Amino acid sequence: MSAISISMNSLWCFRLHRTAAAGAGLLLFLIGQAASMCRAGENEKFESGLWWIPGTGIHMRGLNDAEFQSNYLPGLDKTLTENKLLKGMYIALVWDYIEIEEGRYTWDRYDKIIEIARKHQTPYKLTLMPGLHTPKWVYEKGGAKFQAKAHGAANNPNYANSQKAKTGWAPPEYDIPIPWDETFQKYFYRITEAMKQRYGDDPLFVAVTIEIAHCQSGEWHLPKSDVDIRQWEKYPGYKEKIKQCWISAIDRFAGLFPRQQLVLECTSTPLNDMEREADEILEHGIAKYPGRFTIQTNSLTGQSDNTNASWYQRILKYEDRIHNGFQCLAGMQQKGAPWR
Repeated sequence: MSAISISMNSLWCFRLHRTAAAGAGLLLFLIGQAASMCRAGENEKFESGLWWIPGTGIHMRGLNDAEFQSNYLPGLDKTLTENKLLKGMYIALVWDYIEIEEGRYTWDRYDKIIEIARKHQTPYKLTLMPGLHTPKWVYEKGGAKFQAKAHGAANNPNYANSQKAKTGWAPPEYDIPIPWDETFQKYFYRITEAMKQRYGDDPLFVAVTIEIAHCQSGEWHLPKSDVDIRQWEKYPGYKEKIKQCWISAIDRFAGLFPRQQLVLECTSTPLNDMEREADEILEHGIAKYPGRFTIQTNSLTGQSDNTNASWYQRILKYEDRIHNGFQCLAGMQQKGAPWR
């Protein structure tokens, strides 16, 4: 079955369709377009259709309360009412927006978004993002931090004027937590538990992104410029530590979210020269959670043949053993040029 995409005025979404091989599914994630998602179940039955991410991540911080109430929510409701092709939503949650102060959670906007999803009986996936979205108070509590260079910033003097920098998605320099730091993990798993308590029993909450070691998005990227690698090399055994963080996270998320599909966004590798560790992380998820574990890669552009790329080859390697998919970047273009 071939994948199709429908252009939409949204940021991220994804599509799932069934294949004949061993009951596996192909999960095609599409930025700037619509897509679909799988629902975990005892018989591994999966829903297909079009899924949509309506700008629920860092863009939420750019809306004041009046704009959110009078423009955003009515627009969300209108879209789900009128667009009968949409079968689900991918909702990104930003940690330092939800928990600006330690222990004081601000779920109200996400609650209202999910209320509209429930009104329309629209399934959804949740992605709680740490990385550069980790609250400052975590570091004040003793969390170890890593000062990162954004991809492309080190060798581009004009990077500060790029769209990524201006939107706050990837500033030229930013702090992220050291993934294996105990203080960071303590507080990150605490808010993850709070998310589970709030939404975990909702039958419409069908999938969750596994998160622990990130820089700016839900993908498992860590900062990997030459400057960044020299910093990582100051930590003995850093590759093994990163691997163990991911293996532990897979198990923690599986325990916290027993009803949900477990999605790992594994474009490229966490750091350079981590192919072996990347495969060991994925093998752990496949072996322990074969009916729930899903991998996703986020680099298709539609501009060239990607079949020889390492991230594409990873999907092909696991295609008959696990649910898998792609994210298409074609919608992240301006005047025909890639989003930068």
